Amino acid sequence: MEKIYVLKQNKFMYGPLTYLQIKAKGLRDSDQIWYEGMSDWLPATNIAEFKELVRTTNDKISSSSFFTRLFKF
Repeated sequence: MEKIYVLKQNKFMYGPLTYLQIKAKGLRDSDQIWYEGMSDWLPATNIAEFKELVRTTNDKISSSSFFTRLFKF
């Protein structure tokens, strides 16, 4: 049977979700996950199957880079 997860992003909880649904949604380094058998929420970065799916919040594109590219001659 497939494992079912609950995802907490900021103040919102999503679930029940499968691994593939979470993979499609994407994870941030601040997201937490819970599944049956766990005593508490864990950061997604601490769960082996989700480590590779987590993108860091430093991956944001700065707005200045947009304007730099737009007005570059």
